[in-house]
Amino acid sequence: MKMLNKLTLLAIVWSLPLLLGQLDVNISFGETATAQEKKKQERKKTRRVPAMRERTYKKLAEAQIMIDPESAPREEGEPPPEPTGTPQDAIRLLTKLRGSKGLNSYEHAQIWNTLAFAYYTLEDVPNTIRSYEQILKQGTITEALEMTSMRALFQLYYAEEDYRRSIQYIDRWQALQAKPDPGVTFIKSTAYYQLENFRQSLKWAIRVEEIATEQQREIKENWWYLQVVLYNELQDPDNVIRVLETLIAYYPKKQYWMYLAGMYSEKEWDDKSLSAYYAAYAQGFLAKESEVVMLSQRLLGASVPYEAA
Repeated sequence: MKMLNKLTLLAIVWSLPLLLGQLDVNISFGETATAQEKKKQERKKTRRVPAMRERTYKKLAEAQIMIDPESAPREEGEPPPEPTGTPQDAIRLLTKLRGSKGLNSYEHAQIWNTLAFAYYTLEDVPNTIRSYEQILKQGTITEALEMTSMRALFQLYYAEEDYRRSIQYIDRWQALQAKPDPGVTFIKSTAYYQLENFRQSLKWAIRVEEIATEQQREIKENWWYLQVVLYNELQDPDNVIRVLETLIAYYPKKQYWMYLAGMYSEKEWDDKSLSAYYAAYAQGFLAKESEVVMLSQRLLGASVPYEAA
């Protein structure tokens, strides 16, 4: 069977949350110094992050409303607050705030976080990336903000087709994770695919399946299909067949049955090939007259006239 070409990647990444419109840009400024003092610590924290002062908090909240009033926190049923300016005005406010004296590392980080939100809203990807990278340069920040920034960066760099940097931020993000994430590992595998490093891509594609199995999670269709594509690239037909057989057991689709039948034919396993074609027919996948005629001819050739009729 003809080897899969690069266009097959489109079938693999249909569910990747990498489009800018799907990037998670929710922002939270945490608590002010007063609120932090009142809150009792229930467990020992691994990081001691400086508090955000009330003045900084208010400026950030004002900028957030300018950027997207709908994102501002409010009571249920309460209308969004009226913005006092545009996202561009918010950028000017935040740039001025960034020059204030006495800001601590966490305040600087949250200013850059809000700037990233503003630039993202304006579809300014380079400055969105720059803002997220600045967050990571601000010294002591919360682990949640650090991880959110790295996740945004590996998504943005992937969307910009800078796959090497995307992988770098995925590695940093994974190093902070308490347990592995199969979805992010899948993105990492596809990034290596885009770099045509098929063996590394396969390594992580297999790891996706292992993680999902360990965590008793459903293995998604495109997670298995990526392995099929990679074994094709590496010219390993036996493993193509093995993974296809598993894929079909969970996601029986016409293209998989037809592909498997073709792979069986390549191996000269004619009985298995015919069985795969017939399985596709039995499940109602052979809708074209030419496909049914072809199956009938193969059944006659295999001396199964009753089924051919």
